[in-house]
Amino acid sequence: MGPSPTTSGMSAAMKERLVSEASMLSSKQHMASLIIDEASIRPKCIYDRKADAVFGLKDKPGGDTPSSSKEVLANRVLCFVLQGVSSKYKIPCSYYFTKQLSGRDLFTWTKEVIAAVELCGFVVTRIVTDNYSANVTLFKHLGSGSLQTVVRHPHDDSRIILLSFDPCHVLKNVRNQFLERQLTDGSGVISGTFVQELYEHQKNMTIKLARNLTRKHVYPTNLEKMNVLRAVQIFSPQVCAALEHLEENSRNDPALSAFRRASSTVHFMRTMKDWFDMHDTSFGGTGQKAPIADVDDGRLLWLENDFTCYVKKVQASSVASGNGAFTGETFEALLFTTKSTVETTRYLLTKASTTC
Repeated sequence: MGPSPTTSGMSAAMKERLVSEASMLSSKQHMASLIIDEASIRPKCIYDRKADAVFGLKDKPGGDTPSSSKEVLANRVLCFVLQGVSSKYKIPCSYYFTKQLSGRDLFTWTKEVIAAVELCGFVVTRIVTDNYSANVTLFKHLGSGSLQTVVRHPHDDSRIILLSFDPCHVLKNVRNQFLERQLTDGSGVISGTFVQELYEHQKNMTIKLARNLTRKHVYPTNLEKMNVLRAVQIFSPQVCAALEHLEENSRNDPALSAFRRASSTVHFMRTMKDWFDMHDTSFGGTGQKAPIADVDDGRLLWLENDFTCYVKKVQASSVASGNGAFTGETFEALLFTTKSTVETTRYLLTKASTTC
């Protein structure tokens, strides 16, 4: 009878929904980001008799069915989700079962998904993923061998696609290294030790300076490190204000000596909070979270100049100190994502608006 087919990729239901959603949107609303992510699954092979389909085997690019001698159980699922650029929608559009995903396989599947999604009526203008090695390789394939924030569309040389790493994932990596390493800006120490000292200082107090600071924030387990909200909260204004207060009072109170020289750390934390606020689209608001409507918005200039120069200064000073620095991957991802955000925003405000 031969092997039963697998049912990964874009299902009929996914395609039907994409076509239906596209028919109700304007041409501008068709512009979307393609979000790529992997999740762990328990290796298990399941046969669905009703659908005559096998689930759980590692997929191969091109729709090849694994031969009986090379069947491998997948331990991860690769998901593609379409997210609106000018409208709030998220639509699952494809998935594949994987194990030890290579950048080349990811490149092949990504091109297939882009083609399928655009046949349904959408326009992929951006690809967003985390900065794991396979995803970096994907971006290099799209950039003809180099890591670029703007690349040619794989199916249409007259168009471009913008690339970015996920700001949430970048922030979590920065938080992890902030807690584990001793950085410097050349004039003072930048270290999560100050936040850990704050936690120890107030943990037995009834009234706390930073009331939402918990053990999970400052001593996270590997699983707890996955939580984005806690990564954001560690750089919150409340924690920064508490550290600033303790540093000011440390001059007259020997018990607070651990908080002396915390000013560079507080500046770093506020800088990262501002950076993330400019990338956080989960809530509208004012200030740093307000929508950007002008290509010369001060926030874009801040990202492009002040923030970029500051991060480069911190990395160079930290490397020179020999006490620790960002990993090369995190440093590169932070600058790459910042540059992509500026370029994407300006593209959407100018060229994209004139073509819709």
